[in-house]
Amino acid sequence: MQANFERIAGAFGCQGYLARTIEEVKKSVQSALAETTRPSIINVLIEPSSGRVQQVMNKKKRIIS
Repeated sequence: MQANFERIAGAFGCQGYLARTIEEVKKSVQSALAETTRPSIINVLIEPSSGRVQQVMNKKKRIIS
């Protein structure tokens, strides 16, 4: 199942882009940087078989007083 973050961004008034290829990523980044009136979100789909290593998040708790 694929989340459509670019459409969710649009619902909040942001510019959303979907990128499946390197060329689409380049085009989306250029367009996002050219957009000066609102925030941009680029949803980059990564091929599951790409050998990507999962990131491990540091789970230190931060207490704000």
